[in-house]
Amino acid sequence: MRFENDDGATMKVNMVNDVKAGMRLASEETFRKIVPAWQWVNDLVVVLYFCWSLASGLPIPMYLWAPLGCSFYLTACCYWRQHPWAAEVDTVVLSIIGFLSTINAPRHATNSISMIRLLLNSWLPAPKMALLMQFALEPGFLADSCHRESVTSRQEFVELFLSEVVMLGGLVLAHYKQQGSLYHQIAASIRAETSIQETLSLGDAAKRLLTVTCDACVSASLSPGRNGGD
Repeated sequence: MRFENDDGATMKVNMVNDVKAGMRLASEETFRKIVPAWQWVNDLVVVLYFCWSLASGLPIPMYLWAPLGCSFYLTACCYWRQHPWAAEVDTVVLSIIGFLSTINAPRHATNSISMIRLLLNSWLPAPKMALLMQFALEPGFLADSCHRESVTSRQEFVELFLSEVVMLGGLVLAHYKQQGSLYHQIAASIRAETSIQETLSLGDAAKRLLTVTCDACVSASLSPGRNGGD
């Protein structure tokens, strides 16, 4: 009984490890598929903003240099680098670039900043690391928001602080919702694949047993004839 429990626990641990590995591969594959469209939209926005700034004679805003660096990073690194920590490195670098692209952004870009944070939390190849980076960069987001909103009183700071807490809470809920759905999908896929393999194994075993039985029957039916002939 104890050995059966140990085998069951081992199978469960192996199942969890397989699901986690599948989740990592799925996140990296999703990131690779999104990168071309992400880069195209990013380049288009940067070009339009640069052209508008040059045509209007205004200085180029500082927050546009980070998306430009993002384009170079996606082109030079994300396609070609292959090492065990590539997903984590990409997540850290792109999270920092995303943060830099929001510094000194105009007030009307607040909704865009929230969307950028949500998309980064959903698209980056290491989702858990992306969420941790959101928490690590939160003091910078809060300080930049205070500067953008020209906070001068304690009440305004508290209101802005609570809005950032709500933002982080939404990111956490979105993260666990997405990862939970992905976990169940991959677990169901693995169970289905295991079931198919077990069915095929049982079918092969049944075929081998039937072959052996038929051979035995043929041998048994031929044995009396041979004995009578002798």
